[in-house]
Amino acid sequence: MRVAVPLINLRNNHSPSSNRVRVQRGEKVPIRRMRAAAWLLLITSLLTLLIMLQSTATAGAEDGLKRKLGDALSTGNHAPSPLFVKDSRSPRQLLQTFDELATEIRDVFNHGSRQGDIDGAQEQQLIELYTQMGQLISASILPESERFARANAALSQLAEVIARVPLPPTQAIPDQAEVAKQGLDYWRLPGTTIAFQRIQEGPRTGDWTFFDGTVKDAEILYQAALAKSPPDNNETTLIEHYLAYSGPLISTQITDAMPAILRQPLFGQPLWKYLTTTVILLISLISALVVYRISRLLTNRWNDPSEIRFSLARLVLPLLLLAFIPIWIQIIALDVRLRLLPLEVIDDVLWVWFYAAVTWALLVGANLVAAIIIRSPSISPAGLDASMVRLACRLVAYALAIWVWVEGLQALGVSLIPLLAGVGVSGLAFALAAKPTLGNLLGGVILFADKPFRVGDRVVIGQHQGIIEEIGLRSTRLRTLDGHLVSLPNDEVCTSSIENVAARPNIKRLLNITLTYDTPPEKIQRAIEITRQLLSLEEDGDRSEEELGRPTNQRIHVDDENLPPRVYFSDLNADSLNVLVIYWFSPPDYWAYLEHATWVNLQLIERFNAEGIEFAFPTQTIDFKPRGPAALEVAT
Repeated sequence: MRVAVPLINLRNNHSPSSNRVRVQRGEKVPIRRMRAAAWLLLITSLLTLLIMLQSTATAGAEDGLKRKLGDALSTGNHAPSPLFVKDSRSPRQLLQTFDELATEIRDVFNHGSRQGDIDGAQEQQLIELYTQMGQLISASILPESERFARANAALSQLAEVIARVPLPPTQAIPDQAEVAKQGLDYWRLPGTTIAFQRIQEGPRTGDWTFFDGTVKDAEILYQAALAKSPPDNNETTLIEHYLAYSGPLISTQITDAMPAILRQPLFGQPLWKYLTTTVILLISLISALVVYRISRLLTNRWNDPSEIRFSLARLVLPLLLLAFIPIWIQIIALDVRLRLLPLEVIDDVLWVWFYAAVTWALLVGANLVAAIIIRSPSISPAGLDASMVRLACRLVAYALAIWVWVEGLQALGVSLIPLLAGVGVSGLAFALAAKPTLGNLLGGVILFADKPFRVGDRVVIGQHQGIIEEIGLRSTRLRTLDGHLVSLPNDEVCTSSIENVAARPNIKRLLNITLTYDTPPEKIQRAIEITRQLLSLEEDGDRSEEELGRPTNQRIHVDDENLPPRVYFSDLNADSLNVLVIYWFSPPDYWAYLEHATWVNLQLIERFNAEGIEFAFPTQTIDFKPRGPAALEVAT
């Protein structure tokens, strides 16, 4: 739990003949610019992720995202480590230096306002003094997330402890010569648990600091010291001064003008700090709700909101939260000066909100980037390409969100080892339970890679025939020729035979013209000639389809080298003479094909009738032979 404190810086018209769905787009948007912006945003996000990962690796595991954001919010109130450090080469020198600094800090507080508050200049003095005093403890023993909040409080508590315990004569406290003579690395105040230690390594080797255990137990030692030597009625302890004063936004004039009841301490801090923090949080929540309602109202009023506009509207609130949550934390921590446990709780809650807002913004941003890319005319919004674009953008967003939460939880002091162990155990169970879903997702990836069909294609998948309406990651939706909508799992689609009717280059027609058996050979030959003439290019007479009022015969002469119209006297059927007609209509527009076939059929009937050529129809001769009594009567 890292806490910011003042003294440390913190297409859809289709028919059976359609090869593709035609997508209508109503908005006039410069698609190239938007696609370029989307790719730029995606690339920038990836580069930012790589830079942050590299920065995290360089800074070490201790530096988390929250620490970085806290440093970015620094208001300049945090003094860096001092260039010149007061000597503490022995326990005697350490106690003398510590007492001098504590006295100076008390003087600064005592010269503040009548309510114990201080102004900006006095705060700068405190920063310098606390920074000097901070060199007399090993702050690294404090949790990383709490170090900046606890260090100054621990120093203030230890100052009160030292002031209330009986110290031995100065000569009885080891000096530098005594330390060297006895080779001391550890010394304890007689009759107390307050101890000191000698730094064994690093640039300050040989200096003395408070023992790590003493710093950790500062609160316990402080309470014990107060119980033994309580303060006078009008006396304010150093830790109470430290917890009471506010930041630069709330001046001493404001705190002096507050009613006495608001200055009453609650858990060591004035009541007005809790009330101010509550008001800030309430105003923040109300503002967030108002922004949310306004964005929803705008989207509801749009008659035909595009995915881009809808995503932009949804992105407003998380971006505002990302902008204002750090400001709220800064106001509460650096201006209201809420401290210790209350600040830690509020701070952690607000940072969790911040990480949730980051996740929200990433997911909405992923949808926005995907929508911009999908606006390309080459991508169908309901196709598998669009689904894969959405999946890729969301995977990037999920990866970034997971990284943010891992870094954030570590900065909050949450151990991820039990969580990772639980994920490993539950992951296997999840994989087994989600096997069908994973199979369908894998099937979607296979369909994306193989591309056996596209949205708008007429296909036959197993026993289902119809028009592909949507290709998703889990299932494929097909509209049958009867109008029914069928959802097929992608796993089943991948394992079924797929006939892509829309991918055919032409429509083949096989027509059997049946003539009666009494048709002479001359008329059979004439029937073949009439049919060939009917299907020839000369039949059109260089006229267009608009002039002819029908598809031209050019449609069936696209590939005369390999697929010219064929007309043959092919079979002697049981009840007819068969003339076989084959031609290939291209492009494969089903309704145009039927229109041309209708014209051919009508012309065949008209011209055959004019030539006296009769069509055969199935006939069957049935002989009835009487049986029984009727047969006897006939015989007699």
